[in-house]
Amino acid sequence: MKVNVVSSVLAGIGLLALSAAVAQAGGGPGGGATLSFMECYEIEGVDQHRTVDILGSEFGEQDNVRVQKGRLVCTPVTVEEGGSPIISDPTADHLKCYKIDVPGPQEPHKAETTLSDPWVSETVPVNNSRYLCLPATSP
Repeated sequence: MKVNVVSSVLAGIGLLALSAAVAQAGGGPGGGATLSFMECYEIEGVDQHRTVDILGSEFGEQDNVRVQKGRLVCTPVTVEEGGSPIISDPTADHLKCYKIDVPGPQEPHKAETTLSDPWVSETVPVNNSRYLCLPATSP
């Protein structure tokens, strides 16, 4: 069950981040969108009580998907390794998310934030950083 929840959350991250990037770039598939590195934090959002259909996924469409609480907020970041920035493939059209362990204090610098999306505007507590998502390609 926990694997299904994590898989659903990560699929949602990819869908949301890709949608945001495509919207900013003004295009759909092949529209020249550039994905960003994203760091994702746990949040506790409001239950949406919505049912949606997820279309256009190369991994299969899904009907009657129940939308629940917002669980993660992801923010664009720059990632360095050994003091040098990591550069992603500009043709990346997916996000691959890695579980991360942050050393030291686990509290984020900002304890809460107000988020607005097409369904709701809400102020949510921001908890631990849990995932680092990198732009990726898939044939």
